[in-house]
Amino acid sequence: LGATRGVIVGSCALNMLLGTPCFPTNDLNIIVPLGGFRDMSQFIVDHLMFTSGSSISHRVMNTPIHKFKQYSYQDVHITLTESSDEANVMRIIVNSPTTADMTMMTSGGAVTLYPELTFEGVAFVTHIGQNLRGDEKLGSIGGCHRFELQRSTEFLARPCRSTCPALWRNTTNRLEYFVIQWSLQGNINTPLNNGGVEWRLAKYCQNSRCPFRGEIMCHNEPIPPIHMPSCSFDVDSQMINISDHAPRYLNVYKGLLFPTNALRPIIVDIPLLEGVPILRSLSDLNVNYWVNQRDCGPYNACREHYRLVLHNLPNSVTPLDHDYTIFFESPRTFPKPNNLARMINKHRNGRDGNILFVK
Repeated sequence: LGATRGVIVGSCALNMLLGTPCFPTNDLNIIVPLGGFRDMSQFIVDHLMFTSGSSISHRVMNTPIHKFKQYSYQDVHITLTESSDEANVMRIIVNSPTTADMTMMTSGGAVTLYPELTFEGVAFVTHIGQNLRGDEKLGSIGGCHRFELQRSTEFLARPCRSTCPALWRNTTNRLEYFVIQWSLQGNINTPLNNGGVEWRLAKYCQNSRCPFRGEIMCHNEPIPPIHMPSCSFDVDSQMINISDHAPRYLNVYKGLLFPTNALRPIIVDIPLLEGVPILRSLSDLNVNYWVNQRDCGPYNACREHYRLVLHNLPNSVTPLDHDYTIFFESPRTFPKPNNLARMINKHRNGRDGNILFVK
């Protein structure tokens, strides 16, 4: 498991975290990053003496999965899933059908991303789970009686707080998930630290007590905007959208934006993500107002790929007074050419799209 950087999910991971239930577990679910499938499959067949079976994954899980295989030995079953991400397995984890299924284990520890619900025996059905037909089973839906399934957070009878399904979360929010580590070998923090994944469970929250419920949030401008700000007029309009956002942003920071159609940089406001009270890392900044980094659909993104931290200037002996972080747009969003970047870099292919500097 450690050699392939794999993790265990499903009932085995939940049993390790919550204790073994009264019914036996006869399945083992393993996820490996891109490139780890062949070695793990060979180990299962040659050393564990399992027989390989179907290679068809569930229809609602096709997007983050590169390869899938089922194995069996008598009444015991193993599933092996290879992520489409070479760096990590987190995109599969955050695309689970329920919050309870967002639990994983290595040889050295375990983590659950929604401990407040999981330890109470409640599982919120995510956008993936909502796509299941009535007779379909996946994860904790259909075949598991351990959790009470909820399709809205109205059952809380209070504001959602950190469990709000409409708020974007990322793996740097260490205060929001529960980690138990029993060995440095197979460190559970490795897949978390390498993830760089941002996700949410649903587009809108249906809890009538939540300040981020759909009837309030639906009046805000979409993030990222349909048309990215490309000139000073667009920037002014976007600044108004930020100041008029409901609920009102409590903490706003400054950045330097190089819009695609402007020939000078513009100082802009950068709020924190909705529901984030304080800045814990740069992943908490809502930079998608200015640079479109959400290229994996409306529910998850890999923002770490589109930033660069400068500790010093190339070909310069003058040290920087601070580190500077540059946020780029994802090329998969087909951004416009950046006039200022191309004017500065006349003889090189510069970055397309808006460019945002944060100190």
